[in-house]
Amino acid sequence: MNIYYYFGNKIREPCQNRIINALKRLEFDIKQSIKTEKDIITSIYALESNGTPICRGVLDTEHFVIQYLKKNITFYIENNGIITGLIIFYLHNDGSLVIDMLCTPLLPISKGIARTLLEMVLNLSKKLHISKVVLTSTKNAIEFYYKNGFKKDPNNIENPLFMDMAYTNRKIT
Repeated sequence: MNIYYYFGNKIREPCQNRIINALKRLEFDIKQSIKTEKDIITSIYALESNGTPICRGVLDTEHFVIQYLKKNITFYIENNGIITGLIIFYLHNDGSLVIDMLCTPLLPISKGIARTLLEMVLNLSKKLHISKVVLTSTKNAIEFYYKNGFKKDPNNIENPLFMDMAYTNRKIT
């Protein structure tokens, strides 16, 4: 299992340096991606075209991932050349970290990948002294986020398909 990070072309150098410095202080062995944006998309599309959806609940994965890759930060895990999970996020102007997507395909080798990716981002938020991590969850993933310390955002607008959720770092190290 190899873990990589990728910066979209809209991520400015000061932000990249801040993230890289924080990553050096994490316990995870994460390397800069040698794949291009197109390579990542091709890997995801190859899984999807073989009938293995990587982002369950997302209607047009390729379109969404392309849009998010361009402007955000991505961590992805690869096993034997296959992307087995990815998390796409950004640092918001209000000081929070926003998770746009957390995707894992329904493959036996993907077990535990979502939790690993989420832990990496939560640990990174602590190293960056970010107190709040937010996301919008599909209804089928809400239980997963509850188990990992997220709570329903009090400002949540009721929606039958999605729920806004927030995680608060109680102890910043």
